[in-house]
Amino acid sequence: MTEPQRVAIYSAAYDRSSGASHRLLRQAAQLYALGLTEPALASGEHGKPYFPDAPQLHFSISHSGERWLCAFSDAPVGLDVQQHRTCQMQALARRFFTPAEQKFLEQTAYAPFFDLWCAKESYLKYTGEGLSGLETVCTVSPEGGFPSVPGVSLRLLPLFTGYSACVCTAAPAEVCVQSL
Repeated sequence: MTEPQRVAIYSAAYDRSSGASHRLLRQAAQLYALGLTEPALASGEHGKPYFPDAPQLHFSISHSGERWLCAFSDAPVGLDVQQHRTCQMQALARRFFTPAEQKFLEQTAYAPFFDLWCAKESYLKYTGEGLSGLETVCTVSPEGGFPSVPGVSLRLLPLFTGYSACVCTAAPAEVCVQSL
């Protein structure tokens, strides 16, 4: 039997000051990868940050409202957090969600809107596609199951009141959350 993928999620208050996300990322990286001192950051082809001195570190960053999260793992990982806020859910669903997702939201009175958004974004961060794939990936199975994307595991995380969060991994993962 294979060991489950381990994912360490670091959580912090987010103040949106210049460089805050990179400071928090470096702090979390040093906690996750003991011995990594003053890690340098670089940007990949699509602007995703990585540590040139520790390319084996897989991570995904997300922030919304007053929350900042970062997931680290020894394998690819995607993470998203969304603050629940007033928005034009139906219009956004028509623009960015597949017909199956729109139907799912209509049947659930749009209650899981932010969960669905997080599932989509965590998957796109996992694959590295970025938001360009938002309209094409479907997180609802043909039978109406949610969250569901073939070939990956999507796990909704009830971390904070008024927020949705989701982590995407290749298979079900063992997740631990720590505050910075």
